[in-house]
Amino acid sequence: MISTPRNTLVINSLGGLLTRAVLALLLLILVGMFVAPTNVSAAQVSCGAMLTADTTLDSDLNCTSGNGLVIAADGITIDCQGYTITGPSSPFPAFTGRGIFTTSGTNSVTIKNCHVEGFARGFELNDSNGNTLQGNTAKDNGFQGFVFIGSSENIIIDNTASDNTLQGFYFSSSSNNIITMNTAEDNKKKGFIFIASSGNIITTNVARENIEEAFLLWNMTDSVLSNNIATDNAASGFHLYANSNRNTFTDNTSEDNGGDGFLVGGNSRDDVFTVNYSRDNRGSGYFDDTSGTGTAGTANTYISNECEDNFLGESTPLGLCSAQP
Repeated sequence: MISTPRNTLVINSLGGLLTRAVLALLLLILVGMFVAPTNVSAAQVSCGAMLTADTTLDSDLNCTSGNGLVIAADGITIDCQGYTITGPSSPFPAFTGRGIFTTSGTNSVTIKNCHVEGFARGFELNDSNGNTLQGNTAKDNGFQGFVFIGSSENIIIDNTASDNTLQGFYFSSSSNNIITMNTAEDNKKKGFIFIASSGNIITTNVARENIEEAFLLWNMTDSVLSNNIATDNAASGFHLYANSNRNTFTDNTSEDNGGDGFLVGGNSRDDVFTVNYSRDNRGSGYFDDTSGTGTAGTANTYISNECEDNFLGESTPLGLCSAQP
């Protein structure tokens, strides 16, 4: 029997290993060609793009028609790094297109550091839950700055909506959101509006110089508003209407507004106002037209609220606040 030299066996063995290694490397390269990248830069993004991976902008986007960015995958992060996505009619308001929006049912997305202007709506979440919007700006849009429809358990923090034709922040059928440290200013309608929503925590926000109310609650229930400021708005600072029940207001300030500091009507009941401050408003400091077994014959409870120098009186009925010297 002829034996194979040991060095030949080693060479053959090495050759087999090398062949398998090359095949494995080729396989990895081929697989990599079909796997979506984990990060996408602005150079790879065009207006109307459907985003399914983490995306970081490194330049502005100028969208002459349609939408800006469409988020179509769960759990991804969009970081504009302060760059601007401009819509079809900037610097004049547009009535078509959305700057950044999630497709229906997209969840757990982070959108941050984006400046959007010149669309119909700046940011829109529709049936989209568990998202975070942080450090964004919506300006000069034809309708709203930020829109949440049927979207719950989101964190909306440190965003600004200004100079939009309608509302700065619009929530409809959206519950259990945390809305904090946001600013709505110079919008042509309301600063913040909540419709048919519940369980929201609204704290440390500022609404100023809006053409209508700073904060409007329309059939919103079981929510907490604390440490918010409404100032220099053309209508009332805080307005509850259409069965806005069981909400809690604590340490909010309403001043220099064109209407009442706090206006409660539309059969809104079982709301609690504690240690709020209302001054220098053109209407009453506190106006409550409900009736019931609450404070001063209203359907609501007022505890340790302060009022000062409101043009139409400190409260209607009397007894909703303590006048300051």
